[in-house]
Amino acid sequence: MTMSSALETPELLTWDQRSDNEILADLQTYKPVDGTSERNIWSFWDKGLTAYGSPNHYSKYFSDPECFFPAALLQKTMKGTHVGPHAADLIRLPLLYLYGGVWLDVGFLLFRDLDDLCWCALADPFNPVELAGFKMTISQALAMFWNGLIGARKGSLVIKYWHDIFLNVWNNRTSCDGINSHPLLRHLPRYEVPSSTGLPPAFVYKNFVDYLAQMFCLERLQHLRDLNRDWDGLRFFESRVLLFECVSEVYWAQHITHLDGRKQFNMLSCVRAETEPEFLEAEKFIQEILSTSSTMKLSHGLVTEQGEYLARIWDEPENEDADCRPGTFAAYLRWASVYFQQMKKLTPVQLPVYADAIITGNFLQILGESHPIAELHSMIFGHLLLVNGIQYFPHELECPSIVYLDLWPVAPSLAIVNDPDLCAQAIQRIEFSTKSLAEQVHSSSGTNIKHHTFLRSRFAPAFRHQNVVRNIPIVIEEASIFTETLRTQAGSLGGQLGNVFSLEDKVSEFVFDTLANFTVGLRLNEQTNGHSALRLAIYRQTANLLPRNLFTLKRRMNPMYYLGIWKNNQAIARILVPIIRSRSHGASNMSIGMLNHHDKRTVLDIVAKTWLSHNQTKSEEEKDAFVDSMLQNVKIFMLAGHDTTTAAICYAFELLAYHPGEPEKLRAEHGSVFGKDRENLGDIIQNSPEKLNNLPFTLAVIKECLRLLL
Repeated sequence: MTMSSALETPELLTWDQRSDNEILADLQTYKPVDGTSERNIWSFWDKGLTAYGSPNHYSKYFSDPECFFPAALLQKTMKGTHVGPHAADLIRLPLLYLYGGVWLDVGFLLFRDLDDLCWCALADPFNPVELAGFKMTISQALAMFWNGLIGARKGSLVIKYWHDIFLNVWNNRTSCDGINSHPLLRHLPRYEVPSSTGLPPAFVYKNFVDYLAQMFCLERLQHLRDLNRDWDGLRFFESRVLLFECVSEVYWAQHITHLDGRKQFNMLSCVRAETEPEFLEAEKFIQEILSTSSTMKLSHGLVTEQGEYLARIWDEPENEDADCRPGTFAAYLRWASVYFQQMKKLTPVQLPVYADAIITGNFLQILGESHPIAELHSMIFGHLLLVNGIQYFPHELECPSIVYLDLWPVAPSLAIVNDPDLCAQAIQRIEFSTKSLAEQVHSSSGTNIKHHTFLRSRFAPAFRHQNVVRNIPIVIEEASIFTETLRTQAGSLGGQLGNVFSLEDKVSEFVFDTLANFTVGLRLNEQTNGHSALRLAIYRQTANLLPRNLFTLKRRMNPMYYLGIWKNNQAIARILVPIIRSRSHGASNMSIGMLNHHDKRTVLDIVAKTWLSHNQTKSEEEKDAFVDSMLQNVKIFMLAGHDTTTAAICYAFELLAYHPGEPEKLRAEHGSVFGKDRENLGDIIQNSPEKLNNLPFTLAVIKECLRLLL
């Protein structure tokens, strides 16, 4: 057969010399992702290579799948004709976001190297391209990004935003039916597919949208401006997306046969030794594909009564080997996908813009966050009511100052106060909540009743500026480990980036270590050794913080619930009570003068001394009361203090990332106060802690993060 000059045979070294059986065996062997490279090829086959039992099943590449997938996929409750393709849709974007690489649908034949097709452009640090693929032209005025081949780098925000929209569309669904009417998609123009025969399309339009929902989600992202996320879809797709024409580069076989799958099947089944007109037509068909296209996609497509797809015909039992039968053009096409290299110059194209589809709003932030109606969701119930007040009170200009919710018997009734002056009246001037809080809160962070006032008088000295400064070395020691961890995780400066990791996990370990050291002088080494027994026990106990309502009644009536609480309390007490007792005994033999400015003193040291100095008898009963009260407060410090501080630090990182100019201001301020000797920064702060008072911009960033997000 004469081949076009657009095809060249690559060097022998580029061929995979393994047999089919060796390749199949390799595909069924688990391979962890190489963290030093993003040259990954991802595919999903829901029916082959042992399917759910595959050693390379997608679930093995996600440590927290609940963050990426809807319940229907996780619980295997997806239904409908196209479960396999839609499962692949839900999986492809998270894999690209976490690891980078190229997604290929399994029905692909490649006639061009992926480096040449897209990866060289994506990997080039001087090329702005962040997303690569094919433009599926529907008509002269309509086109979409086709999702059968997607190239992207690890951590690409366009992939994240795309999946956020798609995940929202799939929320509370078990099938794709009705996705076309979702509020995020129904404002898009109709992407009517013209018929090459002049007849109406063989499918209902809404089924077409449901089937290609992921592609329509990217259309929404393209036509979206979100100023809070600094996202301009039109500008991004104009300059940062590499596209080639899908019809000529992927679907040329379907195009020249007018989507006639049966005709494609007959030509590819033709034996090459024949000289009949059918052979000449089939030869021309193959030549045109190989000289025109960089790839060929064998789609199963949207199921219709009229349509026949080549892939579906090949799936029929009587055609089991028709796609590779020796001597046929089908076998030759497979051979060409291995040994031929398409060298025709590719011409990038762009997607059209539809003015009527453009919307501006804070969609990405909303979609990227979740507000599940969980057991502790009432903590932000008032905030959500205030934000959505117009929905519940459509005849009011704003949400009423006081809203009474009679939720009995489902939950206790609520009076939600939305006015600052009324809040001050209810909480500061007249403490209506005194009785209920006095019964529930045993820490120093309670009301102004006598018991809570007493506790605060004992704990306040430990948090005075003098003692905080005295314990700066503790913070410096743990912060040094934390910053080194971040450097290791992020990768070398100017070199290979590290793997994606959870910043929240690293920050919480740092904060928990610092709190344990500062509060009771306990070195947990969470940052280096992982979760300690104390932290695990406290975390387990938080799962038992159930509100008293109808939804939690069944669990609260279970004796095992209270047994779990008792076991967790015992685990915490075994670790903390001996420390508290030893410190209280030491404090009883220590004079106040021993707590000088140069000694590091934990909260426990100060509170023990203050507590026992107010009671000269120091009876065993009083010491036991101190131990019990200290234990309750340490648990509160460790849980609440670690949670809020972790959130504040993470939010600070996030906000600074979204405002690129601000980190430079922080560095400039730190440089002017501490100098440029970063290696000895800890010593500088330890020797001159007063320098921390000369960071107004840093303090403003911290306060703004607290104001905005906590």
